Amino acid sequence: MSLDNYAGLPQGPGDFCATQTAGPGPDDQPLGWLLLLDTRDKSAQLKNQSGRSAQEWVDAGKMIKTEKIRDLDFAVLPMSSNDVPKTLQKIYPAVLRGAGTAG
Repeated sequence: MSLDNYAGLPQGPGDFCATQTAGPGPDDQPLGWLLLLDTRDKSAQLKNQSGRSAQEWVDAGKMIKTEKIRDLDFAVLPMSSNDVPKTLQKIYPAVLRGAGTAG
């Protein structure tokens, strides 16, 4: 998955954050990432690109879960630190080393 595919989509504010989870389940990851983008009139392009990225993810044998929050669908991509884009690995190296996995 390449963040470059999304570079032209933001048209306003965006937020990227890391969250720490501490659930008791076996599928729980110690670290989560959340990306919110304001795409204004490019929402159809975002949906198309997200669909292509999701298909690439599934074709690579990885899982995707969808969660609905206030009538909006969010893709949940369980990933290891090796799956994190190289750009983010450079920005958050200490976080990734400490977590072992990202989700």
